Amino acid sequence: MKSCRFCGTELFEDDERCPDCGRSVRPSKRRAYYDDGYDDDSDEVDMRRSKPSGACTASFVLAIIGAVVWLGIFVIVIAIEANGQNPPKDDDPAVIAVGCSAFLVLALNITGIGVGISGMGKRPSNKWMGVVGLIANILEAVFFVVILLIGMAVQNKV
Repeated sequence: MKSCRFCGTELFEDDERCPDCGRSVRPSKRRAYYDDGYDDDSDEVDMRRSKPSGACTASFVLAIIGAVVWLGIFVIVIAIEANGQNPPKDDDPAVIAVGCSAFLVLALNITGIGVGISGMGKRPSNKWMGVVGLIANILEAVFFVVILLIGMAVQNKV
């Protein structure tokens, strides 16, 4: 015989609701989707059944958005360089847009780092998205700093 996972009352195999507490004893599709990863018989978490926390997913998504925007910035920089102005003027609207976009992506990456760190401390969950998002956001932020330092070094030589 099986028992109710909420109150422990013994149930018949064909029972759909617990006769004692009245709760449904059949797993629903919603319960299967929002499974917390805990096995009913033990306190251990089955990481194959648990889903990533929202913060881990957000960090991963922010890293992907950041990477796409960085690629867009590079395409714009290549287009500016191909225009013939070498080096481009500082007051060129495209140069200003690239600079503002780069700082916005840095803010996005810093947000992704914070969200990724907070996602690592959440309930037991599958954290692969958080780890990948955190690493990617850190690499993108470091990349920004390196590009900024290279740009400052080139600016000083000109």
